[in-house]
Amino acid sequence: MFKRYWRIWLGAIVIIIIAGSTWLLRPQMIARQAQQRVVVTTVGLADIFAKLDIPVVGVPTTTATLAASQKKLPKVGDHVTPNFEKIISLQPDVVYVDASLVSDYRPKLRAHKIRVVGVDMGTAAKQNKAILHFGKLFKRTAQARQLVQKLTIPTVHPKHPVSVLVLLGMPGGQSMVATSQSYVGDLVVRAGGRLIQDDQKSAYTLLNSETILKAKPQVIIRIAHAMPEIVQQQFNNEFKTGIWPRLPAVQKHQVFDGHAPKFSPSANDHVQQTYQQIKAWIDEANK
Repeated sequence: MFKRYWRIWLGAIVIIIIAGSTWLLRPQMIARQAQQRVVVTTVGLADIFAKLDIPVVGVPTTTATLAASQKKLPKVGDHVTPNFEKIISLQPDVVYVDASLVSDYRPKLRAHKIRVVGVDMGTAAKQNKAILHFGKLFKRTAQARQLVQKLTIPTVHPKHPVSVLVLLGMPGGQSMVATSQSYVGDLVVRAGGRLIQDDQKSAYTLLNSETILKAKPQVIIRIAHAMPEIVQQQFNNEFKTGIWPRLPAVQKHQVFDGHAPKFSPSANDHVQQTYQQIKAWIDEANK
C-alpha cells in the first residue's frame, strides 16, 4: 500500500515539476520569438513592422519613404527581384514575403535554414488580419488593434452605384482589369462603385474590349504596376484610339491616374487616403 501511494505522489511531483518548468520557460520562449532576426521584402510589410515597433534587420530596396528607424538598414532588393546573397548574409530567422512569391523565395533560402513566410495583403481586410497576426506573434497586440482601428474604412451602399473600370498597366504589356478581389478594386466597391469585369475568383482578369464598351464605365482609374512613367505614356497613347474615346469616362474627363504609394497592387498604410480619393472621384461622377 505504501509503495502504491509513493508512486502516485512521485508521479504528481514529476507532473508539477514539468508544468512548472514549462511555465518558467514560456517567458524565455516569448523573448526568443521577439528577438528573431526578421527580414521584410515589401514596403507594406516594412510599414506595418515600423508602426508596431517590431525590429527588423533587412528591408526592401525602394524609392518609397521608409520609417526613420529603417532608413539605414540593409536593403535586400525589390520584392520581385530580391538580392538573395544579401538576405542570406543577414542570417535572418524568418523572411516575410508577398504570399504570391513564396515559391520564388523558399527554394533559394531553404538550404540556409531560413524560414520563408508568405503574407497576403491583397485587400484592406487581409492587411488588417495580417496586422493583428503580427501583433499577437510579436506581443504588440494593443498597438496592432489601434493600427487596425485607424486603417478600417466604411462601406457605402448607394442606390445607383457608379460604374468603374480599374486598369493595372504593365510595362510593354497589356493592361489587366482589377476585380473586387484586388486592393484598389475592393476600395472602389467599398466607396460605392460598381466594378466592370468583376471576378470573384481572381484579383485581376484580362481586358475584354467588348464587355467594357457595353458596360460604359463612368469612371476609369489607371494604376502602374511598375515603371510608372513608361506605363503612363502607354496609357495616354492607348486612350487616343480603339474603344477608349467612345467611353463616357473618357468623354467626360473622368479618367484618373493613381500613383504609388497610395495606389498599388497590395494594401498599405495609405488605405484611408486612397479610399477617400476614390470616393471623391466616384462622388464627382455621380453629380
